[in-house]
Amino acid sequence: MKKIVVLLVTVLVCFAATAPAQVMDPTGMIDGSAFGIVDIPTGFTQADWEEGGMARELGFGGGVSGEYFFHPFVGAGIHFMYHTFSAKDMGDEPMDDKFNAIMIGAHAKGVYPLEMGIIPYATAGGGVALTKWKDMPGEGDLVEFDIDPALYITGNIGVMYFVSPTVSVFAEAGGNYIMLDGTKYTVGSDETEFDFPKNVPFASIKAGVSVWFSLTPQEYEE
Repeated sequence: MKKIVVLLVTVLVCFAATAPAQVMDPTGMIDGSAFGIVDIPTGFTQADWEEGGMARELGFGGGVSGEYFFHPFVGAGIHFMYHTFSAKDMGDEPMDDKFNAIMIGAHAKGVYPLEMGIIPYATAGGGVALTKWKDMPGEGDLVEFDIDPALYITGNIGVMYFVSPTVSVFAEAGGNYIMLDGTKYTVGSDETEFDFPKNVPFASIKAGVSVWFSLTPQEYEE
């Protein structure tokens, strides 16, 4: 996955080599973004069944976000993300269960505009995760675990490149941590409540497109 991130950054830099030298000030600008996600399970999320883990494979998803920049280096925004993970096969038997998470929250974003339309950045935020787990307890049928909402935190580093004054592309990598440890859940139609065993961590790689709108006249420093 590190190679993918390096390749994306290299492509952005190559595009930037043909752009005029200019530094953008995002103050007063709003962006709306759409992106795809590849998720890498870690810790409890990745651990095999025999280890008491969730035994998840690579996950996929997507999301949207919006941000407002009130300072040349700082902005704030909201985001919506959907993640879905399939289970590892158990021996020769394929597993049909899924773990899904809808994550709705807010974040802060720090940027450092460079010349040629390149802007490295970092984000940090959190919010509420709505999770569902369809699993097969023991030898039973596939049932849905109805899990109470839980808080999560997330952080990313990335780079964006402006292909035009109002459109940018970006790639980023980071981590997510859903605090499900001790969260109540029920199984199927059974109203008995159980405690979720552990928190759910996973890493993410995102790539997407942003459209920008200016609330003030935009200026570039030559």
